[in-house]
Amino acid sequence: MGDLYRYRLPLSGGEADRECLHRGPVEFPMVNYRQVNGERHRYVYLAETDTGSSLPTDLTKVDVESGTVRRWRESGTHPGEPVFVSAPDSAAEDDGVLLSIVLNPEADRSELVCLDAETLRECGRARLPHRLPYGFHGQFYGPSSPGQSMA
Repeated sequence: MGDLYRYRLPLSGGEADRECLHRGPVEFPMVNYRQVNGERHRYVYLAETDTGSSLPTDLTKVDVESGTVRRWRESGTHPGEPVFVSAPDSAAEDDGVLLSIVLNPEADRSELVCLDAETLRECGRARLPHRLPYGFHGQFYGPSSPGQSMA
């Protein structure tokens, strides 16, 4: 985990420019790839860790133009990687939702949390019948393509 930096590479050669956008520790940066992949973007979503924990404690939205920061936190839980899902026919870069698997170690279970990507207000959640190992993610395929698996 580290800080959030933006690097600018001059296409005509020369040295790269490095700018710190947000002090961490943060990880799993996510943008609205559907709308701004490879383009200038305004919003970055992250999993952030406060100083009293070794696991992420917040889902954080950084407005890299204004420096404004919003956070979602639920005491005693650890959110995982935020995944941005764009609203159909969205116009605004932050029009969509964030999905994250949140571990509640005290209850020994995980939940899928859905947040409004603009405000970080909770839209809903799905309680899983068990816990997922923290940080567990991957792609899994059925028996028709057994070689296509990663965790």
